[in-house]
Amino acid sequence: MVYGKKVLVIDDGPTLTHGGMPFGAGYVLAKQMGAAEIVDPRQAAKGSLVGVFQKFQHLEKVLPAMGYDERQVSDLQETVRGVDCDCIITGTPINLENVIDVGKNCVRARYCLQLDKQNMTFLELALKPIV
Repeated sequence: MVYGKKVLVIDDGPTLTHGGMPFGAGYVLAKQMGAAEIVDPRQAAKGSLVGVFQKFQHLEKVLPAMGYDERQVSDLQETVRGVDCDCIITGTPINLENVIDVGKNCVRARYCLQLDKQNMTFLELALKPIV
């Protein structure tokens, strides 16, 4: 469904914005699965997402899943529907299709974080049981 296709990648909003990551799991999956093109969603950005792209210029060709209120959810859906692509890859912790109607075939990137005890600080080790 991804190989040789034009894809829109929607990655976890907080990871990309507050976390400062240029891309997330969805972008990695698109590359691994041989997407012909990862479509830059900036031109299709609607409403509050225009400001998100202006504020967080470090973002690669990914759409941050912003949805803190009804307006942002609506802006996200409008933006997704405005992107010319064959399919969508989501790298979000939730199933985005339960929140918005993406209108296209959707592939979910799933991921699991593992702790590297050899490179952890004492504080990180102490907090491990609650994270």
